[in-house]
Amino acid sequence: MIWRPALALLLTFTLCPPSQGKAPREAIHLRDSSRLATLEAQDQRDRQATDIDWDTVAMRDQIRRGEVLRLLKQGRLRTAQDHYRAALIFQHGESLDDTMQAFALARMAMSLDPRHPSAAWLAAAAWDRSLLLRQKTQWYGTQYELDEKEGTLTLSPVEDAAVSDDERKTMGLPSLSEARARHRRAPVKSH
Repeated sequence: MIWRPALALLLTFTLCPPSQGKAPREAIHLRDSSRLATLEAQDQRDRQATDIDWDTVAMRDQIRRGEVLRLLKQGRLRTAQDHYRAALIFQHGESLDDTMQAFALARMAMSLDPRHPSAAWLAAAAWDRSLLLRQKTQWYGTQYELDEKEGTLTLSPVEDAAVSDDERKTMGLPSLSEARARHRRAPVKSH
């Protein structure tokens, strides 16, 4: 079960909150994992194809998550970027365990580098997805549903009072009204 590594990361983040300011000195000297960079590139390439076979992508995603989990257990995730890349791969999983692993990894990336350009956004997206998977209302407004009849994305329900627009801004997210307006205009193709 994935909960153990996620719990360990969450406890580490809780016991060692992110520093306010610059990244820890040790993180500056570590190299990002080239293997995680490759896995992230494959993940993104699968989603940018013109004619996506989602069953094939799901199978590839599962293989990538397995490899990331092995790297995590071997202690080979060392930098904020490594944790971010691993979180992105888990965010594309299908289960609550996958999503909670993504959340824990994104939070660890935030802890290692509070200025990481996308870690806060990914933590918010994973948190929202975890709420929706538990049949609850999302907080940040990062998750959308496909309206197949209209062929557009619609913002999934948001608990308006859970998070302020100021907090959304600090997480690199648009305001709730901007998110609602932006995605009403964004037609998508069904898969």
